Amino acid sequence: MKQSECQDIRVHKPDSPGDYIEFERAAFNAVAHTYDLWAGTARPFRQRLLELSGIGDGGRLLDVACASGELALDAAEMVGRDGRVVGIDLSDKMVEVARRKAAQRRAINVEFRRMDANTLDFPDETFDAVTCGIALHHFPDPGVVLREIHRVLKPGACLAASAWKASYHSLIQHYGNELAVAGAAPGVSPPIPMGPRGLSEAVAQAGFHDPSEESVSTIAEFRDFDDYAAQMLGFAGRSTARFRGLPVETQEEAMIMAYDRLERDFKGGGGYRVPLEHSMARGCK
Repeated sequence: MKQSECQDIRVHKPDSPGDYIEFERAAFNAVAHTYDLWAGTARPFRQRLLELSGIGDGGRLLDVACASGELALDAAEMVGRDGRVVGIDLSDKMVEVARRKAAQRRAINVEFRRMDANTLDFPDETFDAVTCGIALHHFPDPGVVLREIHRVLKPGACLAASAWKASYHSLIQHYGNELAVAGAAPGVSPPIPMGPRGLSEAVAQAGFHDPSEESVSTIAEFRDFDDYAAQMLGFAGRSTARFRGLPVETQEEAMIMAYDRLERDFKGGGGYRVPLEHSMARGCK
């Protein structure tokens, strides 16, 4: 079992709840250079999120917590020359990566900005659609972000948001949390509920009409454990930061437990075949 190339990622844990946003920024800065290892695996989720948003030719879309920009770049192709896409992220390193990719692809109808989604720097009723992929639980109060999204949407326009439904994608971090002694991991606010209709309920509470929720699943294929570890530790900013805050021996034990679980339950296709599932919610203004 080889060590992952992401093995040295470390982020200092926050000393108080007031450091939460800075912790998130630093955590995703730390994985910005490896985040795109996950891009291919996440493609089915990006495609469905864009479908739910209802964006089309000539539209204006905002992607909240855009990370390395893959969804925003996909959206830029959908809206065409007359449309406009804006991707925002708290991580300046992620924004740098996204801007570089946009330049390489000569995508002139998309821009990326460093911005805190708690206070969106846009006028009311600016966008025809907003997307927010697996990100709401990274904010201290998701309701604040959802209300800001509601504000910048045009009447009748929709939000499409997603969240994880299962932990198979992050067995390494999952076992790290199980092994951690009390207080070993950074103190962070609890995520919004991800049980039945939890995401759509949060959307409804923020003032969106006709909220709906669905499950979207895929089977992710990994060549070997090193490929799995590189992807899982390479894109998950907060959980990777928490994992790297654990004692080295705890990290090593968690890696072994994850390896054993993959060998036992997900062996196939010459590597591993792991089910991944998102909960996706849609709500309109």
